Amino acid sequence: MLALVTGLLLVLLVAGCPSGNGNGGGQNGSTELTIRDPLAEALRYIPVSAGIVAVVQTDAGTGPLRSALDLAQQVPGSSTVIGRLEQLVSDRVGLSLSSEATALAGAPAVVARMGVSAKAATLGAWVVADEQTLADIFRSRVDAGTVSAGGEHKHWTIYTGVGGVYAQRNRVLLSASNPVTLRAAIDRRLKTGRGGGLTRATFTARSMSGISAGQAVVRVAVTGPALRNAIARQAPKATQLPWVAAVRGAGLALATDSDGLHVKARVRTDETTVSDVDLPIAAGAQAPEPKGDAPVVVGVRNLAQSADVLLQVAQLVTPDRLKTYTMVRDLLKRFAQVDIEGDILGTLTQNATLTVPDLRGVTLRAETSDEQRLRDALSRLGRIGRLAGIAGSFGIGVDTNGLAIRDEGDDRYTVLKDENPVAVVAVRNGIFVASSDPLTDVDAVVDALDTVDGAAPSSSSGALRATLTPSALSDVLVDRFGLPSVARVALESLGGATVTARAELGYLLVGVDVAVKG
Repeated sequence: MLALVTGLLLVLLVAGCPSGNGNGGGQNGSTELTIRDPLAEALRYIPVSAGIVAVVQTDAGTGPLRSALDLAQQVPGSSTVIGRLEQLVSDRVGLSLSSEATALAGAPAVVARMGVSAKAATLGAWVVADEQTLADIFRSRVDAGTVSAGGEHKHWTIYTGVGGVYAQRNRVLLSASNPVTLRAAIDRRLKTGRGGGLTRATFTARSMSGISAGQAVVRVAVTGPALRNAIARQAPKATQLPWVAAVRGAGLALATDSDGLHVKARVRTDETTVSDVDLPIAAGAQAPEPKGDAPVVVGVRNLAQSADVLLQVAQLVTPDRLKTYTMVRDLLKRFAQVDIEGDILGTLTQNATLTVPDLRGVTLRAETSDEQRLRDALSRLGRIGRLAGIAGSFGIGVDTNGLAIRDEGDDRYTVLKDENPVAVVAVRNGIFVASSDPLTDVDAVVDALDTVDGAAPSSSSGALRATLTPSALSDVLVDRFGLPSVARVALESLGGATVTARAELGYLLVGVDVAVKG
């Protein structure tokens, strides 16, 4: 089971990393390294400016990794995954995971991306448990011709391979994507203060996530520039949003226990440059009260705020996808004097529940803060069809793009596109209901009970809470990552998942908890 973590690390640290750039300087006159703290030693080779830094546990005897490996044993097919991983490591680095890797493991390993771009150089640093084993591995690789000796740099032995360059000195193993980055890491080792390497305290502060260092299998620290650059690569105009512009970095961690897998992330923001209305979800720890039952249930407190932010994001990032919404909004405003954002969405400031029965359709149940305003707005929806019909009788062409609203009575309205029912909206007892299924039982939605408390225990709180049943989680993973259908066999061991989010002016907390069946 150690292969699950150690094997991947060795592929990165020994087999090489993607191409990129580096920097450096410094001097070292001693032939021995004094290592008091293996993690602190590994971090010293990483520049403070590194965009992404990950610390991964490798001690499979006790602690977080042992817990993760014990949990992995409950997953069907894990032995097959391990076998394939062992073959991958053997093919790339000629290393036996059952012997050499076990001898090397123990102290945390550090892997970093130097800059903020996707092409930035990468660097790995690891204080291994056994110096002789590490030296023997490199010797055997040289004999096999998979790496070549590259001389020395300030008492470090340098090796060159197809995938990158490596260096060994005593128990320290370095791997870099190019010689400049490798030598810069060696030179950085002796620097202190400005220009020196990353300290343990700095990394701990940057990687703060809500999971302690003693519980985490993996901890990741991302700088503000790296995170904003990653967002900009996916959606260049998103950085115009006040909240995105205020991002100052993020910490992420993964942990396991008897309940399952837990991931937490904390995105730091500059609280002086944003206000409550800029947050992606309403501020505060108060949790929503979702009502309803479905494979996917999402509870949101103050849906009006999240809807407003999502519309801003969509307008900047994917304006083409808003064409239908914009068309409907303009038609309603022109022919029915209904302002979707003000008269409908703007009143949904209480608890709201989104239920997704089949990962396609969706039903919204939302408490309104102004039922009369909402009721009046809905009563005007039918004007679209009537006004179009009246205009047509006088020979006046009114293009509604096939959209019509049919008043079913009792504050229920069916939305039609080209005379085909496509959705329903209604209001009952202060509850707004909207569904992509025109046959939805509105009264049943209004009277829905509190949703069954999901799939995985979660200690997090905040304005958003989503639960996925085991089958829904399996569908999401298979569809999202393009996994083969056979992957569902392994995924059967997973329980459901719970996702929570909490926003404040200075941070956004996101938690994901996935249950694993015992």
